[in-house]
Amino acid sequence: MTVSFLTKFGRPLLATALGLFVVTWGAAESEPTDEQAKERAPAFRTGGFTHGESGRGLAAFLVRSGARFTVGESISLSFGVIVTERADAQGALKVVRPYGASDPNNRSWFSVLGPDGRALKYRGGFPNHTRAGAKQVVDLWNGDFIGRTSDDEELSFDFKTPGRYRIRWNYLPPRPEGVEEVWEGKLISNEIEIEIVE
Repeated sequence: MTVSFLTKFGRPLLATALGLFVVTWGAAESEPTDEQAKERAPAFRTGGFTHGESGRGLAAFLVRSGARFTVGESISLSFGVIVTERADAQGALKVVRPYGASDPNNRSWFSVLGPDGRALKYRGGFPNHTRAGAKQVVDLWNGDFIGRTSDDEELSFDFKTPGRYRIRWNYLPPRPEGVEEVWEGKLISNEIEIEIVE
């Protein structure tokens, strides 16, 4: 089941829901060693979100629903974008709504490193979404965010080997037809780590 979320009017409700994820994350994860910290991608915070590096006022975030999963258990991740730097005088930032994390048309995907440090290959299918148009563009102000929760198809990677997996979400939206001054670029989210156990 796919769950979408939007900012502004829905922000307090979503912030509470994601806050639970963040609390679970923080409570379950021990502090990384100096060596582990050097290997991780840089992380930043805006409005309670940990996210990747900002690009032209926008950043990608990735939140896990838990730190440890058993082999075969469903894994759920929340991902999206947040406006990190936008003065009100600049007006709203036009952003292409993040689609599924395996969508070739809207260029949104997960990168997963297995316990051995090698990249895992995506094994799922690809949704039949239409190309981005005006209906897929939303206006976001400073601190606003938009995203969704992954489903099993989007996380069709081989998580059968016990160990720690490192995951990032990539956002490279196409330019929608008929929309001027929409945000363009590539974002990589903060990195999260999950553990698979038998």
